[in-house]
Amino acid sequence: MDSEWECMECGYLHEGGKPPRRCPDCGAEGAWEKVEYVDDWDDEELDEDTLGSEDADDL
Repeated sequence: MDSEWECMECGYLHEGGKPPRRCPDCGAEGAWEKVEYVDDWDDEELDEDTLGSEDADDL
């Protein structure tokens, strides 16, 4: 599975197993950080306290 890499200089996103040596947008060398996505959404935690009473009625 490919990874996503972000240039820490300009924010350019690169998809692939490894990032290029230089950023194609800004030319920064070795300024990559692997992007990690976390799925921590829990529908059971939704209640009137987190949404507000008027929003919870719409669920």
